Amino acid sequence: MEKRLAGCPAPVAVVAVAIVILGLAPLARGAAEEVPFRGVPLSVDDNRGLLVPCAAAGQTVMLLLDTGATHSSLRPDVARELGLAEAGDALVDAVGATRRVPVARLPSLAVGDVTVFDLPVLVFDPALDRGATPRVDGVLGQDVLARFNYSLDLRRRRLVIEMGDELEGRVRGTPVPFFRIGDRPVVETVLNGAGRRVGLALDSGASHLVLFDRRGGGGLDGIEAGPPTRLTTHAGTLVARAARVRLLEAGPWRAHQVAGVIVETATRDEGGLLPLVLFDEVYVNNRLGWIVFNPGWDARGRQPGRQVAGIPAAGSDGNR
Repeated sequence: MEKRLAGCPAPVAVVAVAIVILGLAPLARGAAEEVPFRGVPLSVDDNRGLLVPCAAAGQTVMLLLDTGATHSSLRPDVARELGLAEAGDALVDAVGATRRVPVARLPSLAVGDVTVFDLPVLVFDPALDRGATPRVDGVLGQDVLARFNYSLDLRRRRLVIEMGDELEGRVRGTPVPFFRIGDRPVVETVLNGAGRRVGLALDSGASHLVLFDRRGGGGLDGIEAGPPTRLTTHAGTLVARAARVRLLEAGPWRAHQVAGVIVETATRDEGGLLPLVLFDEVYVNNRLGWIVFNPGWDARGRQPGRQVAGIPAAGSDGNR
């Protein structure tokens, strides 16, 4: 019987953490301007994962920032140091594999100037499974990130969490709507310019494009699959097939010759993972449900009644 915790969606947790593809060259990024606000500085671990300093019940921890993870987590030894007691367990779903892990309640988790209280967290060690450094104390997932609008600046390595509408009022660019599957933000993309539409989950923990093959057979129509490669997740190492997408489009953004893998999985409803390493920066507006890839920024906020790049202005019909 599935055990459910207050404040957690059911089933308790489905998580995709830090997918690192070995043997493929790093992806190239687009360009972006600098967001006009200070943010939380990020560092990079051995697998190019983004680490964000947080305060867990007042203790400083380094968490892997993973927009593809539905729930946050802590290493078992960190949970013990904080005196956290188990409050059940959760089914964790990685790409192609699932397992159960303990769940504990964290009294508070602070990221920059924002704090979330009474947060259920998974208890497992992502560093061991990723081959990452011991600096990784856990994962910062959508159960925290989805509460706020934010700018994730990958080139300058910083996270800016919006306190009001100071970023929304200055962002320039075309908003791309997203929806959620299993609490993950998913955008509609077009592959190879042929009208093949695939919903890809935004994933800051993925090193390359990942396409899911739910039918089996190691390939997808119109996309040539190459030799197998190793795919590392927190649930183990999988064998996937290398692939290359000639053209990948999401709203007005496009990229050519995008390297990735095709993975057989029957557990995921989205079409794959869109790695945020493709971009210099993304602005995610969780309140209105859209994202801007490689945004520009106005020096001053928008004036009432003004509309920029398809974003409704404050006070206009249907804006709030």
